[in-house]
Amino acid sequence: TCPAASACATASAGWVLDTATSATLPDGRPAAAAAASIRARMAASLEAMESDMPRTIGMRRGAASTPPRQWLLTDARRLADPMPILARLPRGAAVLLRDLPESVARRAARAARARGLVPVVAGDGRLALALRAGLHLPDRRATRHLLPFLAGGGFLSVAVHGRAGVARARRLRADAALVSPAFATASHPGAPGLGPLRWAALARALP
Repeated sequence: TCPAASACATASAGWVLDTATSATLPDGRPAAAAAASIRARMAASLEAMESDMPRTIGMRRGAASTPPRQWLLTDARRLADPMPILARLPRGAAVLLRDLPESVARRAARAARARGLVPVVAGDGRLALALRAGLHLPDRRATRHLLPFLAGGGFLSVAVHGRAGVARARRLRADAALVSPAFATASHPGAPGLGPLRWAALARALP
């Protein structure tokens, strides 16, 4: 969904989330350095717009005023086992469990909660309920068992790759939206990045 170790979603609180799919990028650069570089580019383009952005992201009943600021995104090819990295994440960070076997997702969710992290399951509301985790809605594939999860009122995040994603986030009153990819990413080979201006326009369209 998001570029590896890069700027992702939601400017609804006036800041860019730190995300990572691995500790290092394919060319050997540390993920933190890559993230810092992208944040700097985004900040330069968005600085003039930040004062107009809403200051909170929580939209659903009982939602926290701000979502996790740091997200770890699993990836079947590049981060099939997130366990070694969980201990390095700060308390309150989110762990988005996507493209993983259920057994691995269950183990990672338990470990995340034990470390004060926020597990979020991608695309399966029933599994999210079973793991006492949040639910993330991918933008380009269906989510299973969404209605039972919505009835429970758990933490809900939504992928936003365009205006349709913005509309869905608003309709479902999502707690967080991951607007991506800001730039070209190996997770979506050949897909163009949004670029700073379009990224900012989508982020500002969110509540």
